[in-house]
Amino acid sequence: MPELPDVEGFKRALTKNALHKTIDRVVVSDARILGKLSVRAFASRLQGAELIAARRHGKHLLAHVDRGGWLTLHFGMTGALEFVRTLDSEPPFTRVRFDFAKDGCLAYTNKRMIGRVGWIEDAADFDTAEKLGPDALDRRFDLDAFKSALSGIKRDVIINRS
Repeated sequence: MPELPDVEGFKRALTKNALHKTIDRVVVSDARILGKLSVRAFASRLQGAELIAARRHGKHLLAHVDRGGWLTLHFGMTGALEFVRTLDSEPPFTRVRFDFAKDGCLAYTNKRMIGRVGWIEDAADFDTAEKLGPDALDRRFDLDAFKSALSGIKRDVIINRS
């Protein structure tokens, strides 16, 4: 299962290989990964656009699009994001592929189809809608913020000493 460090790695790969490149084509090989979003609506928002920034919140990866809006990626149990130079080297279980006009493509893979790819208008609204708490790597999430987040919660803590 991709954990936070994995998603941070996916963010870095996206930043290095996909930012400021024009998306020439969006290929969705299994529409179920988009949930209720239609392939046509999804592709039309991204085709001809550029990803201009990337951010991660927990296990969610978001990419800001130059036309406005955000591409959202969640990796579920078996998802990954991989940059490939040629279509001949497309990885197995590619569910969504973003082909760039001049240089390779970005492949979202997911063997078990538990993750999702989507589109949102506003990243802050996404955090609220998904009921995301503070991100563990946010510099503002210091000891005081941690104590505040836990205040009022009464649950058992199990310590594994093996």
